[in-house]
Amino acid sequence: MPLVSLAHITGCPYCIELHVSRAKEAGVTLEEHAETSAVAAAVQSFAAFALSANTLQAYYGKALTDLYSVSNLELLDSISSINERIYDAQFDFIHSVLADGGHISEKDKLIIAVGCAQVLGNAYAIEYFTRRAAAAGIQIEQLAEVGLLAAALKAGSAIAHQLNTIFAFERE
Repeated sequence: MPLVSLAHITGCPYCIELHVSRAKEAGVTLEEHAETSAVAAAVQSFAAFALSANTLQAYYGKALTDLYSVSNLELLDSISSINERIYDAQFDFIHSVLADGGHISEKDKLIIAVGCAQVLGNAYAIEYFTRRAAAAGIQIEQLAEVGLLAAALKAGSAIAHQLNTIFAFERE
C-alpha cells in the first residue's frame, strides 16, 4: 500500500497506474486506496503549510540562517494567533486522516506519511511525521524500509518520464 501513496506524491501517472493496478491485484480495496491517497494529500498539505514558517520569517524581516531549521516548526503555532480557523482546520485534517478507525491503522498511515514526506523532500514534513511515527512506537527499521521505497519510486518516476522526453524529442 505505501507504493500507491508514494506514487501519488511523485505525481507520475505511469507510477500511479502501475501501483494501483498491482495493489488491486493483491487485494487492496478501494477504501484502502482512498485512505492512502488521503495520507498523501495530508502530507502535501502539511509540507506547504509548514513553509509558512519561512513566510513568517521573511515577512518580519528575519534573516534565515538555515532554510529548514527545525526551530522554524515552532513558528507554526504563531499562525494560530494570526488565523486560528485555518490553523485548526489544517491540523484537524491531518489528525482526521491519520486517525485509527478506517481501513488502515494509524501506525501504517504514519509509516506511509514518512515515506511521502521523503519523496517530497520537505524537511519540515520529514521531521513532523517522523516524530509522530516514533511517538507511536514505529521502529527505525520500518522507516528505513519506507525510505528505500520512497527512493525507488522517485527514481522510477524519473525513469518513467523519459518517455515524455523521447516523445517530445521525436515530435516534428
